[in-house]
Amino acid sequence: MAGPTSTRTGVCFEGARRSWLSHSRGGCQPKPLHRSPSAQTFVFSEKPHEFPSWLSNRDESPVRTPSWLWLVLLAQVATMKNPEPPERIEPHFDFPADPSLELALLGAILLDPPVMEQLDFVQPSDFYHEIHRDIFTRMRRLWDEGLPIDPVLVSDRNDELYSVCTQAFTTCPSSLFARDYARKLKDLAQKRGMIPTLNRAAELSMNGAGFEAVREFLLTELERDDRRSAYSGWQLCRAADLAIPPAPREWLLDGLIYRGQISMWYGPPGIRKSLLLMSMCASMALGKNWLMRRFNQADHKSLVTFEATRPARILWLDYDNGEFETQIRIRAALTALEGLDKATFAYMSETIPWLALDNASHARRIISLAKSMDADVIVFDALGMILGNVDENSPEAATVIAHLKEIRAATGAAILCVHHPSKAGAQTVTANTYNAAGSAKFSNFFEWTIELRSGEETATIVVEVVKHRGWAKTTKFVAELEYTHFGLNHPALAHELETFQFYPAALTGKKEQRAAMIHSTILDTLSSGELNQSQLIDVVLSTLDEPTSDKTIRHTIRNMVEQGLIMARPTGERRPVFYSLPMSVGSVG
Repeated sequence: MAGPTSTRTGVCFEGARRSWLSHSRGGCQPKPLHRSPSAQTFVFSEKPHEFPSWLSNRDESPVRTPSWLWLVLLAQVATMKNPEPPERIEPHFDFPADPSLELALLGAILLDPPVMEQLDFVQPSDFYHEIHRDIFTRMRRLWDEGLPIDPVLVSDRNDELYSVCTQAFTTCPSSLFARDYARKLKDLAQKRGMIPTLNRAAELSMNGAGFEAVREFLLTELERDDRRSAYSGWQLCRAADLAIPPAPREWLLDGLIYRGQISMWYGPPGIRKSLLLMSMCASMALGKNWLMRRFNQADHKSLVTFEATRPARILWLDYDNGEFETQIRIRAALTALEGLDKATFAYMSETIPWLALDNASHARRIISLAKSMDADVIVFDALGMILGNVDENSPEAATVIAHLKEIRAATGAAILCVHHPSKAGAQTVTANTYNAAGSAKFSNFFEWTIELRSGEETATIVVEVVKHRGWAKTTKFVAELEYTHFGLNHPALAHELETFQFYPAALTGKKEQRAAMIHSTILDTLSSGELNQSQLIDVVLSTLDEPTSDKTIRHTIRNMVEQGLIMARPTGERRPVFYSLPMSVGSVG
């Protein structure tokens, strides 16, 4: 029985289906629509069309149908075709890179260069396009060098770079969103950095690796790859690794200066603080001992000489005395030691822009300068002049200390800061950390604090180590200045320093001499071995020329223990305490 037929066109669906099945059973495959001499051209319109002869009923003449019915028939035919496996559909995703975003960030910097201060977390590698990466690197270098950032200086006669800079300049509507652009740029960079790891994880999965194995791989890679996070420098260390003791401090002046130390040297104006430190740095630069005794100088227990372990590389940053005075002093200090042409001693004086330690980009520039010469010692003279917009009495002073410690961490150098005293001054009988300008908390941020005072004798400076970590060779000593002027040898510089050098001097006050004698005697006595308090007091009393109370000696012993100069070992309740030198039981920080 024939199937239903369209009354309008007379199409026999059943006949068409029988024709299709007979062809398919015979192994015939449907032929594409074609143009035959006897058939009209097939186009989808309301005009009638003629079926191909292979699709029409063999018993009937060709039939005609409108376009919509023709589509229905083709759909039915398609469903009767032998099924084939579907093609693999590739997942679609957008590659994590946005050239417009990169251009907008570069344009924001060109519009308002000071915005660079807010972009400390952005690295050149965060830019996907190499030319954008190159431009940002040039911008950062110009900013660190204190030069203006504009397309001409950035491109440096490179037409391609200039074209991109011009495009970036016109792309960004405002610099107000620079930090938002930077955050998005950082996010895209982190996503790009994860692609190789995720590809490897997918490969492991398809090769039969278990869930836990793939998960462990991902966790390990995310922990190791420092491209994933801005906090790549935050690495955990394990206590088990301390089975082998860490490397000891690298002393540059034995018992006074070591690499990685952060110290503050403070005192009232006019006592030659900078000269003292410059003399010390000149000795370190040449690898010579500091405070060497004069020929035939009378011996005294309070005289001290600090031994240099090797020549050190010095970076002196002057923001107090001016370029000319700094040049004269460096020349005079090195000339006195006959090493002007032998020392690695670099300096920088009162730069434009002015150094501000509350500025992260300025701290990075100091790091770059120090690394360029592999500096062992960096001197900031004077700290109060380079605090930026931070008040030394405010909590924001911690930002300056954090940048100093960042410089220390990046370079490993000793950081020496010349500072001024509080308004009350440092000329008191007993020194303490409150004499330095700023709050007590500010002073306590420093690992070593050293107070400088004028001595009783002319041209002498009393140096007292108020606070220190680890071993200190002595906590109080005197340095005496000796200098010469150019005079008639150079009339234009007749009154300027030609040479200067510091020598050790004795503590002249009776109280200071007695305290120094007790201090030295205790150290000398304990160098031979451990003693309890009674034994130690007896030895000290037998050494001193003048009568001294037991209370004074006990007080000195207690202070030396608190300062870490000697160690106390309790032996139990109501039993004597034994004292020894730190080196015999380990240094205390």
